[in-house]
Amino acid sequence: MDAKEYLSQAYSLDRLAYMTLMKAEEMRRSLYGRNSIQNFGAAEKVIDYEKKADETINRLIDTRIKIEKAISAVPDGVQREILERRYLMYQPFEGGYDKKSGEYIRGIAEDMNYSERQIYRLHLTALKYIDID
Repeated sequence: MDAKEYLSQAYSLDRLAYMTLMKAEEMRRSLYGRNSIQNFGAAEKVIDYEKKADETINRLIDTRIKIEKAISAVPDGVQREILERRYLMYQPFEGGYDKKSGEYIRGIAEDMNYSERQIYRLHLTALKYIDID
């Protein structure tokens, strides 16, 4: 696992937790209007999904703490900020329109007043300081 993969773990866990919670919510909605005897077994399954989500969220928190610690070892403040924005705030390098909402999402380069090329260069340099346990 390289530094980029290591730092990307939080995003993957975040998406997994979100999807598990959405599935549990959808299942819970589908229970309404059905026989309460049948709902008991189904409700237990929904609770199991919610427990899975809780476990994933706990893993996410632990992972984020490890990632924050790894990022804090980067000596340059600008490079640290780039890594935090990218891997903890899930901000894209470049701005663009969100396909779902149609809203414009500002990129790291815009927010930090750097060119995209500089952001990529600083990001690459910062990754060299990430120590993977």
